Amino acid sequence: MKTLSKVFTVLSIMVMALAMQSCGRITANSIAEDLNKKCPINLGDGVELTSVTAEANNVVYLYSVELSEEYDVDDIISDESKPAAVQSLLQSAKTDQEAQELVDLCKTVDMNIIYRYKNLTTGNVKDLVIASSDLK
Repeated sequence: MKTLSKVFTVLSIMVMALAMQSCGRITANSIAEDLNKKCPINLGDGVELTSVTAEANNVVYLYSVELSEEYDVDDIISDESKPAAVQSLLQSAKTDQEAQELVDLCKTVDMNIIYRYKNLTTGNVKDLVIASSDLK
């Protein structure tokens, strides 16, 4: 399950990078509005980016996940997922201008990135929050 968790994290970062390509002046609303126009996005393996919203000063990516009844979102998104997600984002920021702008914006305006995973089978929801303080 650790591998599946890392796959979800990497997919999330890739989708976020896609959103950043078409944003000029980056804000939580502009990121959400731009990417939400492209939703839903099927990421394969039963994962779909359903919507992107701005809640307060957070960008929230809502993923729908089809899991068998023996697994739930708590099984694939764990405490181990967050460091990998943060590391992937910071690594992307070293080579990708848009990712660097997102990291800078998060630090400057105290913006969080929330990956919200909803299990379509059980209805359970799990958030993976990357706080601005995690990016420093």
